[in-house]
Amino acid sequence: YGFLWFGTKNGLNRFDGTEFEVFRADSTENSLTSSDVTTLVEQTEGIFWIGTHSGLNRYDSHDNTFTRFYHRADNERSLSNNCIKHLLSDSKQRIWVGTISGLDLYNPETKDFTPVTGEGSIFWLMQNRQGEICFLVNNTLCIMDPETYRTEKFRFDGEQKMFFLYEDS
Repeated sequence: YGFLWFGTKNGLNRFDGTEFEVFRADSTENSLTSSDVTTLVEQTEGIFWIGTHSGLNRYDSHDNTFTRFYHRADNERSLSNNCIKHLLSDSKQRIWVGTISGLDLYNPETKDFTPVTGEGSIFWLMQNRQGEICFLVNNTLCIMDPETYRTEKFRFDGEQKMFFLYEDS
């Protein structure tokens, strides 16, 4: 539709070229879990996933509705943590959720999550040309087969923390 979307500490902002519409957390169920947006990804046309410091949100722009997802201590199929660091919609439109406690995969049929790894805070997610899921955790580059979850790990020594990945041409 040509909108520009911005995640800020004050909500999800949609810019149409003239005006901003701002979506914030409020006391209703049809709003963000938190106005402090940390990450954003479009899964399919008009379906957005929004990570915050206080939960995950699915926004359907066709009917202007939000669905909220939270970590529940009594449910191992909930998010591993409410603090969402990064999101990825892969080539099969699967939603991968990087939290401060690990990596989760969304299951659209059951509307819950499969915990993939609980190794620590996931700082970045991307899919490489081979279809593998790459992510950073604890100064380690992880390259994972998305079907088997088999993961190769490459540890980087030093004081510098890694935050981003990019596969060049």
